[in-house]
Amino acid sequence: INAEYMGVFRGLKDARSYFYIDCRSGISVINCILNSSSAAAYDHGFYITNSNDVLIDSNDVSGCGDGVYACQNSNNIQVLQNNIHDCGRHAIYFLKSSGRIEDNTMMGNGFPSDIRLSQCNSVILNNNNTSKPIERSHK
Repeated sequence: INAEYMGVFRGLKDARSYFYIDCRSGISVINCILNSSSAAAYDHGFYITNSNDVLIDSNDVSGCGDGVYACQNSNNIQVLQNNIHDCGRHAIYFLKSSGRIEDNTMMGNGFPSDIRLSQCNSVILNNNNTSKPIERSHK
């Protein structure tokens, strides 16, 4: 499944995420604008669980809890060239997942780290624009 949308997705109803990707492979989401309204703040822009080979590329994500959240042994999650800003928590949070986080711009997010890696064995980080430290934990 590939999603490419040049308009703006605006959250109007209560939901957990704009894109909920569960037990999937070969998903690409490119050139989308995810803009959560204060009336219905989404918990995640992208919620990726138990999935493989997912590409999140060139999106603008704002107003969510976490911009991109990958968990539960998701593998080869590629988060590339996104603008993630004004989220309540992290721009990108990987939990027990692997992949590549590269060329993203992150600013104005709520937590002290824009990128959090928790219990991750293999995540490649390159050329991300953030002034905050990367948070890593093995517990």
